[in-house]
This record gives sequence, C-alpha cells and structure tokens, in this order.
Amino acid sequence: MSLFVDPSGRPGRVTRWWQKLVEDPGETLRRKHLTYEEQVFYEDPPATWSLVLGTWWLWLVLVATVFVVVSSEFRLWRLGVVVLLVAAVILGVKWVRRHYTRYVVTSMRVLRLSGVLTRRVDWMPLSRITDVTFKQNPFERAGGFADVRIVSASEATGLRTLEDVADPVRFHRILTFCVEAKNPNVKLGYWPAAEIH
Repeated sequence: MSLFVDPSGRPGRVTRWWQKLVEDPGETLRRKHLTYEEQVFYEDPPATWSLVLGTWWLWLVLVATVFVVVSSEFRLWRLGVVVLLVAAVILGVKWVRRHYTRYVVTSMRVLRLSGVLTRRVDWMPLSRITDVTFKQNPFERAGGFADVRIVSASEATGLRTLEDVADPVRFHRILTFCVEAKNPNVKLGYWPAAEIH
C-alpha cells in the first residue's frame, strides 16, 4: 500500500495529511466550525493592500538598499542580497499568515480562524458584543481596510481586535445588524438581503 495512493485510487495517508495541512480556511470553517443552523453573513481574509501599505517601512528599506548597492562599490552587493532575502522572508510570512486567516460573521457569532500549521479559532457570541469600533490611518483609508475593535461584556475573550479588515464599513454594518437582531428589545427595519451578502 502506497503512502500517497492506496489500491482503490484514493489519496493515501501522506496525501490526506498534506491536504488537511494546506486546506483552505473557508472550507475548514464550513466543514468543522459551523453549527447546523448557523448562517454566514460575512467571510473574508484580511485586506491584501495591508501587505503593501502596512509594511511601508520594509519597502523604504528595500529602495534604500538598492540605491546604496547600485551607487557604491561592488563589494556591497552581498549586503543587498541579504537585505533582499530578509525582506522576502518577512513578506512571505506575512502573506501566508494573511492567506490562512478568515474573519467571519454568522447569525450566532463572530469568528477569527488563523494559523498555518497550528490552527486557532477565536469567537465571540453576538449576544456578548456591546460595542464595535474601527480606526483607519491614512494608509488604511487609501487601501480600504481598518482594524476593527469588538468590545464584549466579558473582556476575557481572545477576540478583541480584527486587524486589516477589508471594507470595514460593510463589516461594521453587517455586524451591527446581526447584534441588533439578537437583541429582542430592538425593532429592526427592512434590511435588503443584497446588503448583507
């Protein structure tokens, strides 16, 4: 029996292990973490622009390194290669972390799924949320993303800040609607389905 393919043609043990390791976080969410009646209103990874605009200092160092290496003696090329490799590793790690992170708002809770080798799921029930705020610096406004802070009745939760949320106004609107829908004292007006999804 092969470790990669068993006699029936199905993936073998190593292949199944590898598929689980690199499984899409959205698929993991749907397969493992949602209850039967839970409805997903929002599911997105962190904003891609945050990788570029959030690491402006790294891009500045790269430009300065290229300028110094090009305008100086030949022996500084080693320094330039080291700086480029370090920058590539930093950007690669940040990209992989963003790819394997999802922010989700469902009819019952808010979730953050993250991690590549070790998966982490932080969540907060909608009934515990007391306030939702977000702030944007000029780079974040230009890129259309923000850090969203969720305040709950219990501050012991691991889910307080969602970093680099894409389209924070839409996220805020959806989350506010879901929180109000869980409160029996709030009378909701009409909310078109197109606005939620």
